[in-house]
Amino acid sequence: MKTSHTYCILYSGAVLLLLSYGTNASSYLRLDPPRIVASFGSSISANCSTDVADYLLLDWESPLGFSKKTGPKTVTWIVESLTEWDMKPFCYINVNTDVPKQLPLSLTVYKTPDTVSISTVNHAGPTVEGRQYELKCDIQNVAPVGNVIVKWYKGDTLVGSTTFTESSKTPENLLATLQISPSRDDNGAQYRCEAELDLGPEGPQPPPAVMSDPLNITVHYVIKVEIKSEQTWKAATNSCDVHLLCRAPEDQTVSYRWRGFKEKDGAQLNFTLKPEEGDVTLNCTASGSTGNSSNTTTVKCTPKKIATDSPNSGASFSVLHLLSFLMAASPYLLSTIILGVKSYRARAKADDVNMVSEVREAGE
Repeated sequence: MKTSHTYCILYSGAVLLLLSYGTNASSYLRLDPPRIVASFGSSISANCSTDVADYLLLDWESPLGFSKKTGPKTVTWIVESLTEWDMKPFCYINVNTDVPKQLPLSLTVYKTPDTVSISTVNHAGPTVEGRQYELKCDIQNVAPVGNVIVKWYKGDTLVGSTTFTESSKTPENLLATLQISPSRDDNGAQYRCEAELDLGPEGPQPPPAVMSDPLNITVHYVIKVEIKSEQTWKAATNSCDVHLLCRAPEDQTVSYRWRGFKEKDGAQLNFTLKPEEGDVTLNCTASGSTGNSSNTTTVKCTPKKIATDSPNSGASFSVLHLLSFLMAASPYLLSTIILGVKSYRARAKADDVNMVSEVREAGE
């Protein structure tokens, strides 16, 4: 293993040799594993072996760690603490006096983010239904950048993802954004972003990831306010009893306020209105957790005409009723009258006979 003060010259020369002669190295050398994915600061090791019977030198070249012969034809590269981000270690072999054959080890050093946070861009407080908003995901100190995937979640549903084309191997701060247009169904929804490192099959499984805290979304939307009106005419007081009901069916946590001709809190409004007061206007405002809206109605007291008859209508009705009754009963009534007349005449005749007899008796 070369000493650190001579590394720059040797390493640069070795890289040039690798570019020129590395294509034949695989027929001389084997790496186990051929690729390493490790977190920054961890310990790693890799074996380099050959089937060549007679070789002059078999070793590793790297700015970090040390090499150790672990078999007749095997040398192991050992790093106790991985503190370099962009290393290109390689194993090389001298078979004869020709140029050494070199085989690079694929090494990926990664670091999970220190923090991941989500927020809205240039906005604070509740959102409004139908408007466009931008969410941002701040990712602090992550590497390598090209392996980062930002996943966006609404609740437990994946709604988008963001990747990066940067090739930086050292830690960077990243910013990802997502456009949203909330609806009333999104009121109370939670958005989160997750920074995941997709390091391939050699990397940790499942891939390391850091999730943000949830961002709660409040959506204000237009409340549809309905007003129902009923009135009852009171002839005795020459006025109407008016009953109004204000409702916002889509939100059960609404408070109501009446303004205009009458002012009152609450969904129901009852009052008395006289015809001479004309048209009166009332406004109901519904206020809820999602916003507020209002509706207006106009009320007028209109007397109801009650059907009335002339003073003699009752008497006329009675006479007509009596005549109808007499016509229906006339056969029976006529017989009764005839019998009565006959009885009366018979009684009168009898009285006359008796009177004549009494006179004659008095004369004798």
